[in-house]
Amino acid sequence: MINGMEISFSEFKIINSNKKYTDPYLALNENGINSVIVASLKVDEGYKQNLDRFIYLILSTIEGDKEIFLTNEYAQLPSEVNLFTIDFKVNIDEALLLVENGNLKYNWVNLRLVYTNTPLKQLEGTELERIVKGGTFLKTEIPIFDKRG
Repeated sequence: MINGMEISFSEFKIINSNKKYTDPYLALNENGINSVIVASLKVDEGYKQNLDRFIYLILSTIEGDKEIFLTNEYAQLPSEVNLFTIDFKVNIDEALLLVENGNLKYNWVNLRLVYTNTPLKQLEGTELERIVKGGTFLKTEIPIFDKRG
């Protein structure tokens, strides 16, 4: 249970370039990562009582003891249904992912899906940390595959 809400998955997939196929990684191309992460979710019926509902997708990595946020995407959830699919469009500039010699800086990213009723404009600093800690219902590592020619 996250923030008083039961959340379950029916589908999770990563689409890099071909919409017919899914991949178990994020693909780095010449202009960075341009992928779609699809999550199909079901929430309990109590969900309809709260009008402000958001799912955040957060991709980050660790440098030393510091977390580096690469992207934050979000979707406001519909109020009329409790089963839905969200397509998160992930765009990460290659400059964030490469070292000076052009090699890949990170081999993986942390992926988190977070449920909250706090709008994006209010997510900063310690408030972001609190919401991520209390609302995370999926945390995993996704590899990055260098597909530059």
